Amino acid sequence: MKRLCSFLLTWSLLPQLYAQLPLYTTVSYEVVPNKEYVWHLGGAVTSLSVEFAPGTDISGCRLMLNNGTTIALQADSHQERYASQLTVFDSPQESIRFQSGKVRGKVTLHLLSVPRLPDSRKWWEYEPVPFREENVCEKPTVVPAAQWRAGLPPPRNPPEATQVRFIIIHHEAGSNNPRDFTETVRNIYIFHTQSNGWNDIGYNFVIAQNGVIFEGRDGQGRMDGDNVLGAHFCGKNSNTMGICLLGNYMTAEPPQAALLSLHRLIAWKMEKENLPNPFGRAVHLPGTSLQSTLNIISGHRDGCSTDCPGENVYRRLEEIRRGVQNACNVLAATSGEQQRKEIAVYPSPASDRVRIEYPLGQVGEVVITTVDGRQVAHFQVGARSSVIEWQTTGLSRGLYICRFTDANGDVLSKKIVLE
Repeated sequence: MKRLCSFLLTWSLLPQLYAQLPLYTTVSYEVVPNKEYVWHLGGAVTSLSVEFAPGTDISGCRLMLNNGTTIALQADSHQERYASQLTVFDSPQESIRFQSGKVRGKVTLHLLSVPRLPDSRKWWEYEPVPFREENVCEKPTVVPAAQWRAGLPPPRNPPEATQVRFIIIHHEAGSNNPRDFTETVRNIYIFHTQSNGWNDIGYNFVIAQNGVIFEGRDGQGRMDGDNVLGAHFCGKNSNTMGICLLGNYMTAEPPQAALLSLHRLIAWKMEKENLPNPFGRAVHLPGTSLQSTLNIISGHRDGCSTDCPGENVYRRLEEIRRGVQNACNVLAATSGEQQRKEIAVYPSPASDRVRIEYPLGQVGEVVITTVDGRQVAHFQVGARSSVIEWQTTGLSRGLYICRFTDANGDVLSKKIVLE
């Protein structure tokens, strides 16, 4: 009976013991090339990054997990030290196998042990993100920092404000199939604050593969988080807002759900800051030694040498800009004549048929696209007709953009919701 009671007592203390492990610690090892090491980590570790001597060739370095997963290490340009990307584990690891590749000398493991947020508190994991058809330029649903950060130390210092004029897109360079998006964000936060020594997570927003948007930098009740100065753009963070897509987009394509959230988030921010042109360019940090000309919507690599935001996101920046344009119609004509014209779409929401009415006597074309700019229908229209019947059977539910362009090049736009 004493042995049984002792076992039950020990088992009941395990969650508390796990929660009391250090959030962040380091341990160093000496390695030689082409050797495999097994390191016991001294406790349950939820994520780690490996630091090397500057300039070390780490192309052959691998981490091997207990479940058989092998992770190739690559340099992470978000850190000031020369270190690998943060690897967040699906389940805590007490030991790790390391293949040294060409590395010789000291390596330092930056170990994180981040307590898990109870699933009952993650409403965003089991409630669908609300879709607001009435105005896609409104701020999309965002998980507040105080909610996903619950149980972790808050930022140490008050936030610093910046006037955003550029949107910088990143990728996390981590797993493309994480078991829990929230735990990934919590580990990134502790890594940025405890290991990198920053006041808060570096990004203003983080977008998961399923489209859930997490607030990054916390305005702490003093300002909006999107206007907090971040730590993400090559030491040139003023006047920028950083958005990080979870995943590694050197090796995978960005999911449509994440791209849709990205379009809506950027469109809302550009309207808020009166930035009318997603295809525009401007001078960043004028009058300083860091002055450069940037696209209003740029990738991390536009500021310094890095793979971020991954080749498969970077090559789609034009598509992302088109998606932003469509999501908020930021380039619609605004002349007095244009404002008097109208285009009607009904029913809305629609299921299998949409009726589109445009100004009688106008000649032009109607193009219907998805919010990311993919054309799904095209109609030539003449002066004797003012109605189009669009059959939508077989199309996915969601938001579409209808644009009527007349012979003068004027554009009328309307949102269409299919359900």
